[in-house]
Amino acid sequence: MSTPEPIRLPPMPSSSADEGGADAGRMLQILWRGKWILLAIPLLGFLAARGWLGTQVELYIASAQIQVDAREVNVMKSGPGEAINKSRTVLKQQQGVLKSTPLMKRVVETPGLKELQTFELARLRGKSEIGELFDNLDSSIDVESDRLFITFKAPFRTDAVAVVDAVVAAYFEHHRDEKK
Repeated sequence: MSTPEPIRLPPMPSSSADEGGADAGRMLQILWRGKWILLAIPLLGFLAARGWLGTQVELYIASAQIQVDAREVNVMKSGPGEAINKSRTVLKQQQGVLKSTPLMKRVVETPGLKELQTFELARLRGKSEIGELFDNLDSSIDVESDRLFITFKAPFRTDAVAVVDAVVAAYFEHHRDEKK
């Protein structure tokens, strides 16, 4: 039987100060040869980001809050669950009224609204004014304060404010007509 040969490891490099300096010098030479890549990639990234941001359209958001009367509920006549959820139910109904087609038609018929830059035919790209309102008009509710929040996004600041004002006016006008 033969005896197995022992495993031999390669010799460990000595860690002298000269070799450490030589390694660092080689690393610096490698980096210096690739200096254009180190400078070009961040510069190209910056220019690409700058170009992309230049193509983006600024959007302005106008908002309004409407305090909604939740109408007190008689707890004796109805169950306790109904009394608790009444405020939320009324707010959800009013949120639905706000995005209803009749109210949107009333908003679009507001004098001067169709002449806004937001509603130019070139910007609408085949959509109607009501379609633009549906896309950019948002509403949310706050049950704690019984408020209905209305926001509209537009590429022009004055247009966003004018549309929110028209929506609030149409909302109040709708409720005035309902009471009659």
